[in-house]
Amino acid sequence: MSSAFYIGNCDLLYMDLSVCLKCDDSFVNKRKKERKKEKKKKKKTRDDRRKILTFVIAEAKKVESLY
Repeated sequence: MSSAFYIGNCDLLYMDLSVCLKCDDSFVNKRKKERKKEKKKKKKTRDDRRKILTFVIAEAKKVESLY
């Protein structure tokens, strides 16, 4: 981002955006949605890994029981 400067009772105003990111609801809401998606994606990946590991362990036990 470009240089920032202080104005009025707003903390930061970015020159290239001409609006404070802290005050801009659309930016804040967009960022919240992005974080939520990232969290869901991480959770899904974790769950997938857990399912794969459970399957591998079950298969290993089956093979072990054959011997």
